[in-house]
Amino acid sequence: MWPALEQFLSEQPFGEPVRNRARELARATFEKRAACDEQIAGVSQRWDVKRMGLVDRNVLRLALCEMSQPEITPVKVAMNEAIELAKEFGAEESPAFVNGVLDAIWRKTGAAQRNPTADDDAGGTDPGETHEAGPESRSGDRASTDRGME
Repeated sequence: MWPALEQFLSEQPFGEPVRNRARELARATFEKRAACDEQIAGVSQRWDVKRMGLVDRNVLRLALCEMSQPEITPVKVAMNEAIELAKEFGAEESPAFVNGVLDAIWRKTGAAQRNPTADDDAGGTDPGETHEAGPESRSGDRASTDRGME
C-alpha cells in the first residue's frame, strides 16, 4: 500500500503476523482519519485538529483505531503505546496532550463501561487519570509543515 511502510517492515525482525497487523492499523488509521478527527475535535476544547502537530494528530488517530478493537489490544495498552510514541516522536508536551485527549475520549464514549476488564497491569496511563496538561490547557501553535496524513 505504502512503499515506505513496506520498506520499514522488511527491515524489521518481525514475523508476518506482526507485519500484517501493522498494515491493518496503517490502513484503518488512514481510512478512518476523518472519524477519528471528529472524536478528537469533540474533546479538544479551544484547539483545532488541523492545527495539532502532525505527530500528535497521527498518534491519536492510531490509538483510536486500536482502542476501537479492545478484543485485539486492551484499551489501556493502546493508550500507553500512544503515550510512548508521543514521548519518542512528539514534542515535550506531546505525551501529556495525547494522554489528556485519549482519556477525554475514553470518558466521553463510555469505553470504561464497555471494557471494564482491560488489563489493569498494562502500565502507563489509567483511563480516568489524566496529566495536568490535558487537551484544554494546551497553548501555542503546533501546526506542522511536514507532509503525511493531514
